[in-house]
Amino acid sequence: MEATVLRYLSMLRHMPRHPRKVTARELVGKLEAEDFVVTLRSVQRDLEGLSSQFPLVCDDRARPYGWSWHPDAHLDIPAMEPPTALTFALAHQFLEPLLPRSSLDRLKPHFEQASKLLAKTSGYPYVHWPEKVRSL
Repeated sequence: MEATVLRYLSMLRHMPRHPRKVTARELVGKLEAEDFVVTLRSVQRDLEGLSSQFPLVCDDRARPYGWSWHPDAHLDIPAMEPPTALTFALAHQFLEPLLPRSSLDRLKPHFEQASKLLAKTSGYPYVHWPEKVRSL
């Protein structure tokens, strides 16, 4: 069971954000590179199962089918702690005018998660830091 859970986590980690996509065969190659022993059919079944629990979408307009995170998926960063959230908040504040819109769109879920975490965190001494610093 432990190997299956690790394989699922690896598959989710390799899942690109929409509009990019990955095929089941490409996932097999990535998993084999991480020393998982898996068949194409197993990965296809895993993708079907994972898509019922996570916001994954399948582009089935042409074969081979491509998989990606749903365009509106908001994913938590499981290990996000206040210092990481502060870093994302400052990166958003200072890099927004410098980064291309496509890059900002891909980072949007992380920025939102950071904002939510900082809003509900009271004990972290730098929680209000983004309002106190400016870059000229």
